[in-house]
Amino acid sequence: MDETKSKDQHIPSISAISNEILLIIFESELLPADLLHCMLCCKRWSPLSSSVLYKHLVLNTATLPRFTMCSSDSEDSLVETFTFRHSSRFPEQWPPEAVFDKLPSRLAKMVNLRSFSLSILSGEVYNKWISEPWISAIVDSLPRTCRCLEIDIEGSRRYISADEGEQVHLCASIRRILPSLRFLRLNLSKICPDAFGFGFDRAKPSVVDVNFKPIEAPHLEECLIKTAVPQYTTNLDRFRVCGCHNADIITILAKHLQPFKLSSNASCLTKLWLVDALPMEGYYTTYQSIVRRDVLANKSQALPYKDIGLLKHNKSGVFIRMPVEEGGNQDLVSTIQGVMSLAEEHAWVDTTNGTRVPAAEISRGHCRVLDRPVVRTAEEWLAKTNISCHLWADEYRTGTRMLNVVEGGLTEDCFPIIQTPDGWTRTEGGWLEKLE
Repeated sequence: MDETKSKDQHIPSISAISNEILLIIFESELLPADLLHCMLCCKRWSPLSSSVLYKHLVLNTATLPRFTMCSSDSEDSLVETFTFRHSSRFPEQWPPEAVFDKLPSRLAKMVNLRSFSLSILSGEVYNKWISEPWISAIVDSLPRTCRCLEIDIEGSRRYISADEGEQVHLCASIRRILPSLRFLRLNLSKICPDAFGFGFDRAKPSVVDVNFKPIEAPHLEECLIKTAVPQYTTNLDRFRVCGCHNADIITILAKHLQPFKLSSNASCLTKLWLVDALPMEGYYTTYQSIVRRDVLANKSQALPYKDIGLLKHNKSGVFIRMPVEEGGNQDLVSTIQGVMSLAEEHAWVDTTNGTRVPAAEISRGHCRVLDRPVVRTAEEWLAKTNISCHLWADEYRTGTRMLNVVEGGLTEDCFPIIQTPDGWTRTEGGWLEKLE
């Protein structure tokens, strides 16, 4: 009996693990469900695991309602990043207005909040909407500790009524928090210069009025504004300017951001992009493109892309031709979300637990491990799927690079044109034939 007791005394116990080691374990890519089990394990584990669970909060339409209804000041103070993904309808017992009316008061108590991301998942927009007054109330409630803001709700534009935009202006809410921000990414169905200053004249939207005064954003480092939806057709689908029907959003934003980019207004600014999308002009002569409109450099860069998998082969594969300095003179293949992330230089990224944050937050060690979309080279894609496209086949036959990234002026629409090599001709059906 004594020998058995003696042996048992030398068996390591989990209770002997220090709090520091336990925190390292809890922060090592455990899923929220795993952390919840740890919270229920014992009194010692509960505060340690909850500090990790609430530090990077990720909610969706299934979990947000219960979160808003169960207020806890102690838990709110733990939150550093807040990610909400609107991916489905709210449960019937939780009407959206009841949820979003309570969320601002919870956000206001998150005194250590650094990053906030609100998004409607791509391809999941039917009957899922978030009204402009709700979004404005959410942005207005964010504490001044919030340094990173992403609003990616373009998909809900068909469910926001016109009169709501007249009562509550989201751009004004963005302007109020802008002086505190370091990183900003916007994907809205409508936007105007009021997000970046005062005195925008809607009677003459393309003219920068002398009374327009840009807001000061001394901490802002990166700002990305999406202005169009990528299309696989010849139709251009750009977003609207608030209160200005048929106005050119590119011209208006580009002109009004010129005074905003001055060092006295945004001294830390290193990236100020309008992320645009151009359709193809002809099925056999041009490619669709994602356009980086660099306001600081006063130039644009059109990156050709094409869906080579889903439409015909039910494979998720979109290839994008990157600039030589970024893609190593080769094409990259991913999902449409992965291609958009490449075009934006992975400005905002996902982590392994679903958190959306600026990439800079990952590099500074503030968040968990990076979880980027799968990106393959053209060679890797061909080896895995055996799916090619006309462009690749034609370039292989001719030994010529027939499509390039196109550079132009800031507001210029430059369409990537497929070149026909010397000694070759193209038929009406788009096929290349060698000249005799």
